[in-house]
Amino acid sequence: MQADTIKIGISACLAGEKVRFDTGHKRSNFCMDEFAKHVEYTRFCPEVAVGLPIPRPTIRQVRVGDTIKVCRPDGSGDVGPQLTAYGIKVATEQAKELSGFVFCAKSPKLWQWSALKYTTKRALVTHQKVLVFLQSK
Repeated sequence: MQADTIKIGISACLAGEKVRFDTGHKRSNFCMDEFAKHVEYTRFCPEVAVGLPIPRPTIRQVRVGDTIKVCRPDGSGDVGPQLTAYGIKVATEQAKELSGFVFCAKSPKLWQWSALKYTTKRALVTHQKVLVFLQSK
């Protein structure tokens, strides 16, 4: 690619990789067939990067006391610290090369303000503007 190529990070599932919890993907035809004509992608799957298997149990944001965990609906298996560490690694080692990111909508580990949060009793709690994967500056 040319030096003036726009480099964008993208969720691997949007690129068509079968990395989701159910072994599926969420390939975005727009991203891969149209937008890809104008950008170069770097693919990311934070769950796989922190060692979660495919398939894997569902994870979501769960409020446990005053803490928001990224874990199974029952509050077990918190991977929030690992996702934060991975986000810092990406931010310090790779993000400087990128002009932006395209993320999968409603992802519990990427955008806490757009993802639903639950208690361990599955009650919905309010949205907060806090990042997990992209929490680093």
